[in-house]
Amino acid sequence: MASELDKISLPEKDYLSILDVVAQFNACKSLDELKRTFQDILLPMFDCQAGLFGFVDPDINTPFMLKTVGYSDQELSGILGYFGEGACTFSANFRNFHRGVGGSDVDIPRTVFHEDMERYLAKHPEIERKKNRFFDVYKSGIALGSRPGNTEGIGIHRWEGHDKLWTLRDIRVLDLMRPHILNSVRTVLLWEELERYKSLADLLSQSNAPLAMIREFRQVGFCSRAFGELLSVESGDWLPIDLSELMEREVARRGNPDQIESGVQECAFYTIGGHTYRVMVDTLDRENTVSDPCWLLRFKPLVDSPSQMSLLMHQAQLTQREIEVCILTCDGFANQEIGDRLFISPHTVKTHLRKVFSKLKVGTRLELINTLNQAK
Repeated sequence: MASELDKISLPEKDYLSILDVVAQFNACKSLDELKRTFQDILLPMFDCQAGLFGFVDPDINTPFMLKTVGYSDQELSGILGYFGEGACTFSANFRNFHRGVGGSDVDIPRTVFHEDMERYLAKHPEIERKKNRFFDVYKSGIALGSRPGNTEGIGIHRWEGHDKLWTLRDIRVLDLMRPHILNSVRTVLLWEELERYKSLADLLSQSNAPLAMIREFRQVGFCSRAFGELLSVESGDWLPIDLSELMEREVARRGNPDQIESGVQECAFYTIGGHTYRVMVDTLDRENTVSDPCWLLRFKPLVDSPSQMSLLMHQAQLTQREIEVCILTCDGFANQEIGDRLFISPHTVKTHLRKVFSKLKVGTRLELINTLNQAK
């Protein structure tokens, strides 16, 4: 007889589909390949007709790099206005979610999207519905965002005539893909942004953030002044041993796309000079050459609340599943709802929460939420 978990887990074919999609995105080496994979693989998988993806990081690029699939560049300004001016109820709320996936039907009725859209169009009569397909054919959609950081995002949209409801299965599958797809978005758009500079040294000299180009054997190739002052290193020096080991683990983790047990975007942290930073490692080797690999290493101050919350959960040594349960608890979901979203039983959710309570030294759900919020 099948166990309770067998009855509610995602079927094996979903996991195989996720692995295939992740492999396709990991193979992208250019913006054209990324857009083609988005259009030919991701959109059809969810019966979507259009979407957009973007990346922004003030350490690297000031403007938000946003690319569309299924919409023209001329239509982009109207879409950005609708989602960016606070006109869209879901978009305004999504920024405050701890979870990284949400959208129509599962989080907010699609009628709310359309009511928001009508109010936005009434406020902006200069936008002609027939000349902007988004306002004319948009039916429903799902958003994916990076947590922590909010530096990468994806939206996928169903148009008129594609009316089926979004399900919790859709949400779970997208959440398991999310860390890998957003990583590919960041990597490819980072490469595109770096091509604006004559050399990486130009970027590092212009940045006020602690970042460096690291060569093989963890030798500093170039670094910004902030990085050099923070770690007391300069070009040609070796990274401190503990930082080098941390970077090794990050490179190995990023190179293992088969890790799809959860939708958690793992974070690495490094403490120096009495301050803790979130560490980000991105490959700069577009062609994956073995002879001269190099990486961009960045230190992010924990100024955003999701990063501070992630540090607290990291220090408490929560597992990825325990982190998922924490995140959904902080977003206000009951055990049954958490189980429905993670495809585990409410009893399993309760077991995870009991372990979380012990690790974070809290006794109730309210204490857990307050403890995590105090980290913000």
